[in-house]
Amino acid sequence: MPTRILCLLLLTLTACATNAAREEPPEARFVPGQTTVAQVVQALGQPTTWVVEADGARTLVYVATVWPVQAYTPFGFLAGGPASPRQQVRIFAFGPDGVLR
Repeated sequence: MPTRILCLLLLTLTACATNAAREEPPEARFVPGQTTVAQVVQALGQPTTWVVEADGARTLVYVATVWPVQAYTPFGFLAGGPASPRQQVRIFAFGPDGVLR
């Protein structure tokens, strides 16, 4: 009987574990010299902030809080300690023509 309970518990825990496929980030498709400001905004949404230089060049900044996968899995904290968020910053520089540098 205890063996059955242990097996059931292990099956339950392994069923909860995630092996989510890592998707390619949208910026992997951005090509310097070809991708425009509009394409980046369409793919990533409105930036957290942006800067427009005197010559018309623009810099878009995206800041996001990312939680590790273990934060979403039951008992994920056992896989490496408590889950801590991290900041992810993406910066894209565009020339005055609006094309990614």
